[in-house]
Amino acid sequence: MPPKGAFDVLKSCISVLYAEGYSVKDICHLLSIKKSLTYRVLNQYHHYGTISNPNTHSCPVRGPHSLCPTDFTFISAVIKHCSFIYLDELKE
Repeated sequence: MPPKGAFDVLKSCISVLYAEGYSVKDICHLLSIKKSLTYRVLNQYHHYGTISNPNTHSCPVRGPHSLCPTDFTFISAVIKHCSFIYLDELKE
């Protein structure tokens, strides 16, 4: 798999070639990519003005990212009891 930077350059080429008047078929042939990638990049470029969705997060963990009041109370109690605890210990 190419480095992420190289993939971003490839996606940038899609929008540039399309703006230059190349068809989706020609872009796919020139860059050796599938139509689905081309359409996805062009759709995101049309909606967001950028080659990727700015609303996606780079965090690989899915699910809620906020603490509920019970979690906050528990963490606060642990920190009060042992103020020199490491984050990895707190996580466990």
